[in-house]
Amino acid sequence: MTILARVGEALRERILADDWLALFDWDFTGSGGGEPELMVLESPLPEDAVLAAAAACPVWRFGCPAGEAWPAVAGVSCLAVALDPDLLGDRLLAWCWSQGRLAPACLGMRALSLLNGSMSLLRPQHPALQMAVLPALDRGGDVALCVDRGERTLVVLADAIGHGDDAAFDAALFVVGLSVRVLPCGLSRKTVADLNRYLKRQLAWGRFVAAAMIEIDWSAHSLVLVNAGMPDILCIGPDVILDRVSSMAPPLGLAAISSLPLVRGVHSPGEVWVLSSDGVDVAELLRKLWACHWSRCGCGPDLAVQRLSDVVDDASHIILGNPLAP
Repeated sequence: MTILARVGEALRERILADDWLALFDWDFTGSGGGEPELMVLESPLPEDAVLAAAAACPVWRFGCPAGEAWPAVAGVSCLAVALDPDLLGDRLLAWCWSQGRLAPACLGMRALSLLNGSMSLLRPQHPALQMAVLPALDRGGDVALCVDRGERTLVVLADAIGHGDDAAFDAALFVVGLSVRVLPCGLSRKTVADLNRYLKRQLAWGRFVAAAMIEIDWSAHSLVLVNAGMPDILCIGPDVILDRVSSMAPPLGLAAISSLPLVRGVHSPGEVWVLSSDGVDVAELLRKLWACHWSRCGCGPDLAVQRLSDVVDDASHIILGNPLAP
């Protein structure tokens, strides 16, 4: 994979000294011959604007001052931060993943269950957990994942803005950030704030990811919830909504989060938590859940995504139950 990079000498040396970045075919002079698959620009030079506008490949432009972003050009991503090898390495990992060039076997050294179009891996084995993703295009920005952490299980439903390849790339960046900012220590105000800062650096101008996250402590029968820009997280019982957790913060990657409230509760046998993205017909999903008695036994059959009929959007849900004790 050839990457055309307009970067300074110091950064060029750091890129070539990095074990992961050195695996790519770098063209630092523009005389490599073949067509590049990606263009990386270290600083917003006027001549780079012409170069990027004419490029036939995606362009990542770093160091864009606030208020001086280029006019919108398809395929050109403007980032406010300065380019550094760590940031570039994570973006290339997410980009290769979203392009189907690699598939991680684990997430933060833990078994990974993830659904997102072409990024889908094995589904979880939990009898009371169902994840379903229905992209509007071949791939999309909704991602549903489940990661076990000993006695705890983290489930996440996230929705990157837009559809298609750009949204899938942002969803992959979200998962990479989650693996390094949240998984090592679990769900907390600090780890979510760290994830938000990570995405604010990694995402291009105007991009963001909404996320609903629940971490369950099975031994303590307790849970922690966070909702950042997603539809209400619902807790249901037989034929009734018991509780709802509305968004408590903007989507991640937009702005600093000074104090993010967490919701703590009890994960009672028989109750069911429902997470959905904004393309889902929640009323129809609940009707089907109640019809097949999910909320009477804390588990049930797989249900297809109930997409809103008048909306063309990625649509996804996670159904998280707690089976009744025998």
